[in-house]
Amino acid sequence: MRAPGSSAWFEQDQAMLRRRVSESLEAAERAGTPEDAERHRGFARLYEHALQSSIAAESKSCQA
Repeated sequence: MRAPGSSAWFEQDQAMLRRRVSESLEAAERAGTPEDAERHRGFARLYEHALQSSIAAESKSCQA
């Protein structure tokens, strides 16, 4: 298991979040209703925000 805060941990975390953003956007394209599509786009926005937070945290940990 990788230790939180390590470079490998951030890489793994960010790869997972990028995958989730892509999967959510793909699900939005396949959604049967506009409401479902918007729900999936909302998840994509949340994952994107988490990804940006992870990138910022990694940057701060590298500066420390």
